[in-house]
Amino acid sequence: MDTQSTDGLVITNHQSRGRPGLPNQGQIDWVALANTTVSASVGFLSRMSGAGVDPFTVAVGQAVASKFQMSRLGIHRLESAVNNLRHASMMGDALWFGFGINHIIRSLMHTNEGATCVMLCSILSESRTSVLSARVLFELTTTYSSSSPDTTRLTPSLQQWEALVKACAGTLSATPFGTVVDQMVMLVSQHRTSNPRNGHSRHVGDPESVAAVLNALSRLSMGHLVTLTISGGSDCGWIAAVVYWFFDIAVEIRDVDGQVVYPLDNRPDASRRTLVVVQTLEQSTALQATSEAYTVADITRDIMARDQAPDELSFNLNDLQTRVSWQSVLRQTFGRQASALLRLKVDLGTAVGSAARIFLEYAKPQLDESLSLPGFCWYGHGAASYGQGFLHFICMTFPEMASLREIMEIALQKSYLDAVSAYQSIHERLRSTCECKQCGGKVKRLTPGVRGQNLCLSILCGFVMQLALDLSVTFVPPSLLPTRSGLEISFRIYSDNNLKYSKEDAPLVSNAFMKAWNLISVLFTGYEEITSIGSPGRETLAFVKGGLCFYLGVLAKLSDKPEEMYHTFIIPGCIETKTGRIYDALNSTPRFNDPAFTYDASPALPCVENPTMPGSAQSKYEVSAVVEETMINLTLHFIVRKSLSMSVACSPWLLLSKLQQACGTNRISCSRQGCPELDIAGLSIATIRGEGRFEDEFLEKLGCKIGLRLVDNNPISRLLALLVDQTYRKNVSTETTSRSRRNIGDGWLDYGSPDVSPMESGRDGYAQDNLEDEELHAVDEVDDGNSSPPSPYIRESDLILQRDECLPCAIRKAVTITGRDFHNVYIICLGGQCGLVA
Repeated sequence: MDTQSTDGLVITNHQSRGRPGLPNQGQIDWVALANTTVSASVGFLSRMSGAGVDPFTVAVGQAVASKFQMSRLGIHRLESAVNNLRHASMMGDALWFGFGINHIIRSLMHTNEGATCVMLCSILSESRTSVLSARVLFELTTTYSSSSPDTTRLTPSLQQWEALVKACAGTLSATPFGTVVDQMVMLVSQHRTSNPRNGHSRHVGDPESVAAVLNALSRLSMGHLVTLTISGGSDCGWIAAVVYWFFDIAVEIRDVDGQVVYPLDNRPDASRRTLVVVQTLEQSTALQATSEAYTVADITRDIMARDQAPDELSFNLNDLQTRVSWQSVLRQTFGRQASALLRLKVDLGTAVGSAARIFLEYAKPQLDESLSLPGFCWYGHGAASYGQGFLHFICMTFPEMASLREIMEIALQKSYLDAVSAYQSIHERLRSTCECKQCGGKVKRLTPGVRGQNLCLSILCGFVMQLALDLSVTFVPPSLLPTRSGLEISFRIYSDNNLKYSKEDAPLVSNAFMKAWNLISVLFTGYEEITSIGSPGRETLAFVKGGLCFYLGVLAKLSDKPEEMYHTFIIPGCIETKTGRIYDALNSTPRFNDPAFTYDASPALPCVENPTMPGSAQSKYEVSAVVEETMINLTLHFIVRKSLSMSVACSPWLLLSKLQQACGTNRISCSRQGCPELDIAGLSIATIRGEGRFEDEFLEKLGCKIGLRLVDNNPISRLLALLVDQTYRKNVSTETTSRSRRNIGDGWLDYGSPDVSPMESGRDGYAQDNLEDEELHAVDEVDDGNSSPPSPYIRESDLILQRDECLPCAIRKAVTITGRDFHNVYIICLGGQCGLVA
């Protein structure tokens, strides 16, 4: 790293005869800092502005960072972490996810002080919230102050410190640093009655005491101290990990009797600078530094309440975040109960194999609607979500279970009904041997999410498989590991029945997806605070939490396969626009929840013979993503152009909801083998050529309820064909219709697709279940099958997307829908022969 760069912030201290940089001896000279000249390129200033970071904050951050001296190995580790940071762009580079090539930290890395500033922000953000990290930096700045009255005036605000922390958050997420912290915390806590594995809290230290220890650590790193002794809470382990990873300082951990427990050999040379961590029997209320000695105090709930908005409070926001290796994740996190479950090899292996068989049946095109999905939340699938793919994935994800593969394979060969029976029988046996109170044991099960040993074996078994199922449709960087708190909180969410769905709940894919997306974000960040996912009219496509960016597959590629569009991608970093502005969330543009077509499909014609189907065709469409920036929001919609005069504008969530209804709610049962041909005589079927706009009333004029959409066989045209206009009930005024659409456009109902969002769960005083009930009641109140349901309710046309299924089976499915409902059904057909008999 250079001491001067044309792309970073160059600080010149005039009292040091023009030498770039800052003095690194003693206290910060605030008067000299106030007279220091700072220069930077306009490009760097633009990137800082986009991140919401003031140049003054960076200058003060570098001044504080100049008091620390990283080791060569520490600098190498930091540079490797930054060099390995990746980014992903969406269509036309409209947005960047992760750390872009011009991200602010890449410029800060050009100077020693800037790199150390990145290190300080990264180690803090990796272990605690951005609010608490900002408080530590604020307090650390004040520890370097003299009695100068200018100190307070020159200290950046908490808001500015938080912006700088957020800009650096995620830098160390995909490195081993988190696991080093976890190991050090365990070493520091192993003889304490409040050991994290014994069911007690693992809180971060009070910002003021953590700042005092970091101040002492800076002097130790510069050689002004030979020994630093600390004791107190779990943050002592975090300090030990920081010293081990970034500084040329020996670490020594002693128990309460003064005996060295780490390292067990190779005691540090007496002349070498050493950090000594002394274990305590109880969780200390204070972090201390001897020779100097400090005690790190535990943070209190009051501090969190002062800095966090009421709707963002979470019981785990004051937890020290650490990461756990997948290699032994179950035993490390769930301890004795996980070991007991893994010893039940036959039961556990059979349960996993049976679950894989159940998932296989549910993923088949010829889905039997009478099937159940016991105890699982299912919203989509990929190749690793069922059958052999699921067995391979769960053994790769949880190596502790790899030895059970042969037992899993045997269970996978069972029939579906036998697999369901075996799965349920195993859970009954687990409950009969479990010691938790819920299963009738003598030991009271601790509240899920609290670090304890008395967990339910049956729930733990189901949780592991649900977690593997959710991860199978998530793209995770190989080096990104789960957090310990995230695993514990995810277990609590699962055990509270939030992710248990029966078959009748399965069509509510939006709820399942929202729950699963939240579980995955909790798993890798350790935080459960409320996010903006599913807020009214602002469907979330991507969000940033804990230094990680989560975004949907619809932003990576448009496809007519919902399992690809619903995949979740995780990458360390943020959401960045072309202008360099950083956002925490990306939402669909609300006004395009109704698609805007500029061209029409061909008129509907009665289907009296086998229609000529378009064959395969290369996509001739130009797809672009339009990003709109406002003062507080970032929204996106797609524009698809077929020609200069033919285009469609729509929101990504509209595509997702339509696609899921067509492939999920209205799945076709078809084996593609021996399916009977269909005589269309007597069936009211019409054909519509082209994917353009089409009004339902034209279908009704022909007396038809089923429309075959004949389009080119490519993903874009098939997606656009799903965007048929809504059917409004008769005798509903425009004003009433508009008001009704706002009220009823919430949720994802079994017999229709949402007008606005599959993520929303109801507003205007209605819960989603109530909306569904009222919809069905409204249908029941209709006098005859030819009348329209009463106002103010709105029903959309049903959609079926023919994939691998034959067209006769698709039409048979449509007939069953029209028989139970009051609106039309459109089938988006594949190319090739129809197989109909006139």
